[in-house]
Amino acid sequence: KLGHEIPWDVRKPQPALEDAEAEGLVKGVVLDAGCGFGDNGIYLAKKGYTVVGFDFSEEAIEVAKKRAKEAGVEDRALFLVADALSLGESALR
Repeated sequence: KLGHEIPWDVRKPQPALEDAEAEGLVKGVVLDAGCGFGDNGIYLAKKGYTVVGFDFSEEAIEVAKKRAKEAGVEDRALFLVADALSLGESALR
């Protein structure tokens, strides 16, 4: 039941990100390192941004991809499996 009973799965963007976007501080292609279930990236993709998110958890990325598709933004939100601590050693997949 991944993505259904996890306390930090709030299914909405972080308030600080909403504020930054509203103030015009988000520009260009957005990189979301440690994206988890993709809430922030999906929010920004809905606003028209192109987003690349990554997380080391394959399960979290599966959920993020599913949610992006459900939100109709899979063309603007790319989610990949990668470990931020070893990006030089591993390929994004």
